[in-house]
Amino acid sequence: MNIQIHHAPVYHIVIDDFLPTEQNNEILKHFISLKDKFKPSGIGFGQEVNTDYRSNLSLNMDLEYQVFEEFDHHKISEHRAKSPLLKMLDSLLSDEKFFSFLDAAPFPLNELRYCDYWSTQVSRYGQKDHYRWHYDYIPHDTSRVITLIYYAHALPKAFKGGELCLTDGLLWGDELVSETNRAVIEPKNNRLILFDSRFLHAVLPAEAPEDFAKGRFSVNVWIGKYSEE
Repeated sequence: MNIQIHHAPVYHIVIDDFLPTEQNNEILKHFISLKDKFKPSGIGFGQEVNTDYRSNLSLNMDLEYQVFEEFDHHKISEHRAKSPLLKMLDSLLSDEKFFSFLDAAPFPLNELRYCDYWSTQVSRYGQKDHYRWHYDYIPHDTSRVITLIYYAHALPKAFKGGELCLTDGLLWGDELVSETNRAVIEPKNNRLILFDSRFLHAVLPAEAPEDFAKGRFSVNVWIGKYSEE
């Protein structure tokens, strides 16, 4: 495991070789097995499809492994553990070692141990797929304060592009303004990234084969707290 802490253009953490190879491979196979569940990605509460703004396929993993029976923590955890991805994330987001690692990080990463909510979406980027500048934070909502991204893809890598960009600029409408610095992060297999959900980020266009299994896969986990209302 290789941990890199970056302070510019905004504070973010990059961890390479995050999982054992076998576990990383198992998660990728899990994505591929769910191929028919992936749908064109939408935007906002209405999930409107706008391929000029966001173009990729995605799958809400929490809904895919949702328990519709009587509320039971054990039953929910048992069912989610059928997904190698959700099993890993649920374990990670209750890990004292992971909490302690972030305790001295800037806000909101240092709040991870107090978070009790996370949602998970897997995205598959194919030819020319992209995501323009946006942030994950929902105003007046505490459910998204930390963004975690994890990459898993076939080796050797069959796609190009699809880099994650972080900026110190701001959006005025659809226009990025006052940018002085930008980080361009390769979507590298078994790489994990953490940053504040308020930070602007984008995904550059990808060049990928039609073969679903050889595309660019990324996991977005939005971490925060259940509403107190």
